[in-house]
Amino acid sequence: MKSLIDILRHPYLLLNRVAERIYPDAKSPVAAHQRLRSRRNKIHFFELSDYEKLRDEFSAFADELDQIAQNLEALNPSTPGALQEVMHITTHPWVKKKLVLTKVAEKCELTYYTVYDGLRGKNQSLPKKFVPTLAREYTGFAGWLRKRLERAEKEKEKYRFGLGKGGAGHRKKRKKK
Repeated sequence: MKSLIDILRHPYLLLNRVAERIYPDAKSPVAAHQRLRSRRNKIHFFELSDYEKLRDEFSAFADELDQIAQNLEALNPSTPGALQEVMHITTHPWVKKKLVLTKVAEKCELTYYTVYDGLRGKNQSLPKKFVPTLAREYTGFAGWLRKRLERAEKEKEKYRFGLGKGGAGHRKKRKKK
């Protein structure tokens, strides 16, 4: 499940929000985060149900990222208030928006703070290529997610899934004969 672990380690993802969605039955959000983090760090094995939930959620997440990119491409940056609309369009609970904006700012030879001020309406000096570059970043991230999910599907055949807790687990002590 190296591909799934790569997805969970991506800097754009908020792991605690993903964990809350994957483990809704956890006693607290902290417990859900710890559970997913232990699987990401290879302390525990993924269970087959974990893999299936993650696959479904990440494929839906990639579709949402594509939708965000389409909304950004449809946006006309020359209209008044369009740049402020970018902040609303790009908001997703699983994405660290600051890292995405920093990466796009570097590609446009700007700093994060000038981009942030431009999006809040305090500064209108963002270049015309900013919004298309931001849309490409979201599309690229969605494509990367899909490639990793396809690779994870192939890795699933060879992966030894965990069997659960207690006596059903893979670490249970065997009786000596």
